[in-house]
Amino acid sequence: MDYYFNGLSLHGQFTTISDAIAALSTIMRCRQRLCDHGQKLYVDRRMISARVTSSHGFRDVAKRFDTDKQRALLLWLDREGPHWDTEPNHSPNSYFACYIDGREEVVTESSVAETAYLNSVAIPSSLISASPSKWCFDPVVVSLLDDQGVTSYSVRTPNFWHPDEVALSLKEATKSPTSWQEFAQLAMLQFSHLRFAPDWLERANSKPFDKAVMSASLRLLSILNELRLLIDEHGRSDAKTLDHIALHFRNSGSLFSDSSESEKNRFASRLTFANPDDSGGVLFCSWHGKIRRLTWRLHFSAPFAHDSPLYVVYLGPKLTSS
Repeated sequence: MDYYFNGLSLHGQFTTISDAIAALSTIMRCRQRLCDHGQKLYVDRRMISARVTSSHGFRDVAKRFDTDKQRALLLWLDREGPHWDTEPNHSPNSYFACYIDGREEVVTESSVAETAYLNSVAIPSSLISASPSKWCFDPVVVSLLDDQGVTSYSVRTPNFWHPDEVALSLKEATKSPTSWQEFAQLAMLQFSHLRFAPDWLERANSKPFDKAVMSASLRLLSILNELRLLIDEHGRSDAKTLDHIALHFRNSGSLFSDSSESEKNRFASRLTFANPDDSGGVLFCSWHGKIRRLTWRLHFSAPFAHDSPLYVVYLGPKLTSS
């Protein structure tokens, strides 16, 4: 389980600076509970500009802490982090929303959306919110909406606001993958509609484990898994399937693309993989999912058909580079 501070829970609600200091001190105690268990509390650098009371910002309140506590608070925010907003996993173009006090609130580009996305791709994540605030409820139900405002999926994210709750969560939490082997086990369990080649992680295993790459890979695998599920037994593609393909494969800036013709010719041997189900047979897999971090790629078989598996054959550094 990973833990993220809910920056939206600082919304100018505190009447006095003393109340704000008490709430931020509780957050720091939650963080310390995590540190005691080898965990970290992810934070957004933009929190520095949060309004804490009606007339005071975060820095104004931080200055009222004693020297040691002020240093710890600002070090966490400015330097130590970790800062999830440096390379967020969810897209800023997505529409994440949840209901607060009976009203829909857009939460895209917040830790609420980030944790919702991570939970949707099987990376257990929780929020830690300031108290009192309008965010003191559990779980936080977040929905991803499409362009027409229709819910694509909803996710329930655990939310805590007291150190004792965090401590109990740590005892019960599911551990996030910390190695490529653990990631492989999770992927093959979570995405049962995909067929993974035995050596699909051979190149990845030769590189240090990278959590950001893992998160991006899980997102790509989740999309492929859903697409494979949408193709019915007769090979028909309904409107939802076509929309899914258009969104992720045909738009500018799509997560998936085919290699260029020149790349296919120049790097044909690199793009050719052994067929796991046909001894001596091969698969030409020029289609790939794009991972910005480290310029990695996820290669898979295409075109999609109901009567043949969707093979995932490679995760690692870009193959079509000199």
